[in-house]
Amino acid sequence: MTPQKEPLLDFLDLCASRISRVNRLLVRMAPLGLFALTAAAAGTMHFEELSRLQAYLPIFVIASAAGNFGVLPLFATSLTHIRYRDLLRASQEPMLTAIPTGRLFVVMSQISERAERLLHGDGDGQCNSGIEDSIDSILVPLA
Repeated sequence: MTPQKEPLLDFLDLCASRISRVNRLLVRMAPLGLFALTAAAAGTMHFEELSRLQAYLPIFVIASAAGNFGVLPLFATSLTHIRYRDLLRASQEPMLTAIPTGRLFVVMSQISERAERLLHGDGDGQCNSGIEDSIDSILVPLA
């Protein structure tokens, strides 16, 4: 074991909390940036480019919806005690932010907070076991 590791761990916890606060601020500002990017793309798109997207967009939307609302949640609910409705409700805001941005890092703090709430399940913030306490803080960023 490493002697006197608590100061380093406390510093790393402080850094993680500060990064999480900055990330939450960026997530709150993200819709404005997404609107600006979408408006710029729509304003500069030519008709020929739009006609090429007609086949791609419906297939992409159907495949994304089947994966995001069907396969992945059903797989998660079959392996855990979490209900399908609770999982979809908790993932709604992170999905609405992550899908347009295409970056998981943007919503990492939201996913971690929602995973913690889902795993605790009782709503009082008390963890049922020591294993569940570490799952959301370790596995969500690892994934």
